[in-house]
Amino acid sequence: MEIGEARHAQWYNCGKLVRMQTSWTTSNLWRRFLVCPKSKGNGEKGCKFFQWFDAEMCERSKSLIPGLLRKIDRVEKENAKIRAK
Repeated sequence: MEIGEARHAQWYNCGKLVRMQTSWTTSNLWRRFLVCPKSKGNGEKGCKFFQWFDAEMCERSKSLIPGLLRKIDRVEKENAKIRAK
């Protein structure tokens, strides 16, 4: 959890403090959500808690941001090639 978000700390059915994660999918890029910490990666079964923390982005943002990120990535790669020369 980030600084200033401790007030949003929540406990759920399994008795664990929920974990905040960030989505990297195109349709929900950078959108944060709360999830049970037992539900991923450590072999334990969690309470399957899931809740969006951030509001959904508008459709225009969803279509523009991925293209801008690709453009930034392309420019950074070109700059790295120029610096390597």
